[in-house]
Amino acid sequence: TELGTATTAFGTAREICIFTQSGTHLAVDVLGVFMPDAPIAPLAPNRLLETRADVGQIGYAGARPVAGQVVEIDVVGRSAGAVTPDARAVVLSVTATNPVAAGFVTVWPCGAPRPRASSLNLSGPCDTQSNAVVVGLGTNGRVCVFTQSGTALIADLNGAFP
Repeated sequence: TELGTATTAFGTAREICIFTQSGTHLAVDVLGVFMPDAPIAPLAPNRLLETRADVGQIGYAGARPVAGQVVEIDVVGRSAGAVTPDARAVVLSVTATNPVAAGFVTVWPCGAPRPRASSLNLSGPCDTQSNAVVVGLGTNGRVCVFTQSGTALIADLNGAFP
């Protein structure tokens, strides 16, 4: 059983769409709603980071991130104008998959000290975990991702706080 969270906008008929790559049972709980006058700008999901070479890397080039590595995501530059330079924070769906060992991933604004907290936790090899993360934008509109153990990283943009 896997648990994840996501922040998304309603469609025109106030619905959401869910895609699954393979057949499975799904349970969806609504944990909250941003009011129309809230300062969040929900966005259609946009992949900003993909480190897996076999899938096609996005916003990254090189071998799979290793233990202790920090990967920087250029949020403002890669979002095709969806996130403006004056945005304060973004909503990301961050996924770690196929780690070499148990560990954690931390997401924070680049230029700030890395917090002593995890954004998601990995139980061991072949694990896949994802989580919704609200994170401030750091230096030059970038977000940093630290992996304690070597793992593939994926990040999708779901919203911004102008």
